Amino acid sequence: MDAPYLYVVQFWVRPDAEAKLVAWLREKHLQEVADQPGFCWARMVKLEQKSVDGWQGYVNIYGVDSKAALEAYFDGAARQPRGLFDFRFESCVSSSALRKMRTG
Repeated sequence: MDAPYLYVVQFWVRPDAEAKLVAWLREKHLQEVADQPGFCWARMVKLEQKSVDGWQGYVNIYGVDSKAALEAYFDGAARQPRGLFDFRFESCVSSSALRKMRTG
């Protein structure tokens, strides 16, 4: 899991939607993002913490080979609007993203 850039998305999932959302992320979404040009890998981590309203916390971490590839992803069709996101889960997720992180 080596990549010079990381794209990190922290999110919380409503308890009644957690099983379906996590299954969709693992079976489809993570690979869809990892298949974007310049993306090297994707991982999902379940956090120990929950939000104040009891929603489970997760982090998706994507390794990216260049700043240009990450910018292209943000500017491209994959992100317009919400790109690869499945709108069935829109009301079940609260998220924040750290757009660019240089590793090393």
